[in-house]
Amino acid sequence: MTQTEQVIETMKRLGGVATFGKLNSEVDFSSWKTKTPEASVRRIVQNSSAFFRLRPGLWALKEFENKVISIFNLDSGNNTNEIEFTHTYFQGLVVEVGNYRGLETYVPNQDKNKDFIGRHFVK
Repeated sequence: MTQTEQVIETMKRLGGVATFGKLNSEVDFSSWKTKTPEASVRRIVQNSSAFFRLRPGLWALKEFENKVISIFNLDSGNNTNEIEFTHTYFQGLVVEVGNYRGLETYVPNQDKNKDFIGRHFVK
């Protein structure tokens, strides 16, 4: 299986949408002969027509495009929803990066039940 195929299969397993941090933690790099597998994942996702960017740092598979757009309600034009999504999204990115790097992360109690990419914040 090629590196691109591994990244696509991992993205499918994650529901068709993921951040680079999540992909890097889920892809099996054991067969990759590269010193910088995270950079390879980023290159594959950014340069492949199989993926599209939803938000900064959030990517999805083209074959899941309609599903992902409806999940995130991206075409609704609702400004309030957009502001809340943006705050929760970036808060979730910070938590995911911290978790990926093995750092202690904190999510305030009022935010722990908010959804980030279709799931609750994970500490």
